[in-house]
Amino acid sequence: MERTQSTEAEPASEPKNAKALFALKKVLPGLDIRKALHYCGGSEELYTDCLKQYVEKGRKGILQSCFEKEDWENYAIEVHSLKSTSRTLGMAWIGDDAELLQKAAEERNVSYIKAEHERFMSDVDYVLSKIENFV
Repeated sequence: MERTQSTEAEPASEPKNAKALFALKKVLPGLDIRKALHYCGGSEELYTDCLKQYVEKGRKGILQSCFEKEDWENYAIEVHSLKSTSRTLGMAWIGDDAELLQKAAEERNVSYIKAEHERFMSDVDYVLSKIENFV
């Protein structure tokens, strides 16, 4: 009987430096470190580097500028980038909110964007500040 290789991805195993990474999870309870490590090939170092870049590049300034200019086409592009990166780094809740804003921008649902943008930016600020303290 031939063995077939599973095409489903398995989450990364327990990280070697679990204490440090899970300290971050204490302040960001929704953080899915195992999934993020899977996307980073199981490399804690790569994950930490990606978190550093997430903080440094944050994309908040560009997103805020698009919001202020009511440039919904570029707003959708910027929030899409934030959505994808957040999900890859284990922050599905930020990705989910970004997805709703992206859809609203693509559909030019300006009332939704104006109602949710400030709260979303506040959530992103909070996450960035917690990650910044970690990295």
